Formats: sequence, C-alpha cells, structure tokens
Amino acid sequence: MTCAEFSRFYSDFRDGNDPALAASMRWHATHCATCAQHARTMLISSDVAARCAIEHEDTGEHSLSALFATQRIA
Repeated sequence: MTCAEFSRFYSDFRDGNDPALAASMRWHATHCATCAQHARTMLISSDVAARCAIEHEDTGEHSLSALFATQRIA
C-alpha cells in the first residue's frame, strides 16, 4: 500500500467492511509516520465534528467555542 492509497481508502477503512483492507491499512500506518499522523488527524476531526453538532442547551449557541476552551489540540 502506498501513502496515496492510504489516503484514498481511509474512509473505506473506517467503515470497517473489508478485513483485508483493514489489515493492509493498519500495517501501513504502523510503518509510515505520515499516514499514522493522517489517521490520528482524521480521528480528531471526526470527534470535533461530532461534538460540534451538539448545541449548547441554554443559549442554542454552537458548542465549538466550548470545545476549544476545554481541549488542547497538539
């Protein structure tokens, strides 16, 4: 697997429907620091997006400011 393939198939990997693809992706991420960082970034981005979907109950304001106030992203 190349880095370009890792990026191209990352969504399919996250869907978890192809065990062979998952094994190849995990192997590549274990041996490629750039793709391992890409995977971590995608996980953080997914988490932030999910949290941003939640609105503040009292004011109806978007919770993005609250999220950034409580989490440090390195």
